[in-house]
Amino acid sequence: MKKRGFTLIEVLIALAILSSAIIIVFQIFSFGFRNLAKIGRYQDLYIAMNNIVEEIDLITDFEQNKKKSGKAGEFEYEWQATPHSPKQRMTTPFEENISSYMITLYKIVLKIYYEARDGRRELREFTFYKVGWADA
Repeated sequence: MKKRGFTLIEVLIALAILSSAIIIVFQIFSFGFRNLAKIGRYQDLYIAMNNIVEEIDLITDFEQNKKKSGKAGEFEYEWQATPHSPKQRMTTPFEENISSYMITLYKIVLKIYYEARDGRRELREFTFYKVGWADA
């Protein structure tokens, strides 16, 4: 008469294979959650940067507003505008009102600081150009 069932070695091998598979699945999930947290961080950074750039877009006279720093959510920022081209006079006729402006192309350097997951202070720097003008 033959006994049916598993031997102790077969059970141990099955448990080793099952535990290896479970560990691999947990590592995959852990990797996914870490990447999801990174994506959320970059999304927050993008939203903050977009809000800061919109604020800068409202400024027309960079001679009066050359530099600014502040806070957008959990991000600290500072930007600086430097002339990139010489001033030029521009005259615009609007209906019966003729206006004259001095326009200049400005280089804007935006620095955004934030705390990384490991506690270090990170910096992201963006450069773009914007036309500024003032009444002549």
